[in-house]
Amino acid sequence: RVRLKNARILGDNNARNGADRLVSGTEIQTKYCSTAARSVGAAFDGQNGQYRYMGNNGPMQLEVPRDQYAGAVETMRNKIREGKVPGVTDPAEASRLIRRGHLTYTQARNITRFG
Repeated sequence: RVRLKNARILGDNNARNGADRLVSGTEIQTKYCSTAARSVGAAFDGQNGQYRYMGNNGPMQLEVPRDQYAGAVETMRNKIREGKVPGVTDPAEASRLIRRGHLTYTQARNITRFG
């Protein structure tokens, strides 16, 4: 059975702090770094430490590599506790903000390497 979603690429316009994709009305920012902490940390401003990717309906979902999902959710929970995600106060919302990617970090790296 094939599952289709309405997806559109948005990140090709290089808008500052804009979404990479729009999937079924959900804005998604993608971060694939070597560790879960780095993947989540890349979504926060280096100056004030606040979450950078705010959409029309609050914070955008952050897609991380499949193998980093659990660590990324825990890192996001800590950021929410520290008050670094505007409009979100409940650490349980971290699992809604983090999206598990289809690929592991190693798979994504190999695809980009050998293209």
